[in-house]
Amino acid sequence: YTMECTTIHLNVNGKYVKAENVDPETNLAYFLRYTAVNACLYPLYMAHHRLILTVEGIGSTKKLHPIQERIARGGFCAPGFVMSAYALLRNNPNPSIREINQAIKGNLCRCTGYRPIVEALQSFSEGGCCNGINGMGKCPCKQPTDLDREKLVTFNDFPKFDESQEILFPPEFI
Repeated sequence: YTMECTTIHLNVNGKYVKAENVDPETNLAYFLRYTAVNACLYPLYMAHHRLILTVEGIGSTKKLHPIQERIARGGFCAPGFVMSAYALLRNNPNPSIREINQAIKGNLCRCTGYRPIVEALQSFSEGGCCNGINGMGKCPCKQPTDLDREKLVTFNDFPKFDESQEILFPPEFI
């Protein structure tokens, strides 16, 4: 892809952005001023006529996205997990455990050991739980047992994911 224009139009978190005289070697992460997006290797010119969503754009301090409510607030890894899960849910609002694991496999976390992240994302799976993948034949996420003490948190009281509330692709870029 070669850049044929000097002006780039994009939509960042629902806000129209026009950038003029952009250096073709500028990457998206630098342009967004190091906002937490997985864009370090993505050239800015390739974002022309694209919708750019960052972790700040899918929720706000007043109304967190359901993914943000569930994921433990930790270090630098949280935005990557949030955005990977967001992309998965936009394409499949009821993913399987296998699809969830596939979606997050490229993310690294050095602070939680993955358990709270995986448990949080399992709440979005088919049936809203692990579906008994622990080998016991029943779902500990839905049936209170002694296993609940082992779980770090339960997600039954969290709001459900409603895909109709998500940002739409801007029609002017179609």
